[in-house]
Amino acid sequence: MIMFVLQVKPHWNVYLKGIIFALISGGVLMTAFEYFSFYESKNWSRFYEVLVYFFLYVVGYWSTKISGFETMKNEPNRELLRKFSQLASCLLMSEY
Repeated sequence: MIMFVLQVKPHWNVYLKGIIFALISGGVLMTAFEYFSFYESKNWSRFYEVLVYFFLYVVGYWSTKISGFETMKNEPNRELLRKFSQLASCLLMSEY
C-alpha cells in the first residue's frame, strides 16, 4: 500500500503525503480493523499507530531514492528480465 501511495501524486510534498497516509492508515483503517475484530490494540494509543505508519511511509520513500533504483529505472537489466520471463513461462506451463 505504501508503494502505491508513493506513486500517486509524486510531485506532492513527501511529508504531507506521509501524514495523510498515516492518518488514514493508523486512524481510520485500524479503527475499522478493530471494529471487525481483525486487530486488537492493548494499551496502545492511535497516536502511536499514526507515528508508526508515518515512519514506514518515510522509510519507504527513502528506499526508493537509493542510487541503485536509478540505474534500474534508466537501464533495465535485460538478463534479469529474460530470466523472469523464463520463470513465468515455466510456472504457467507446469501442471499441478
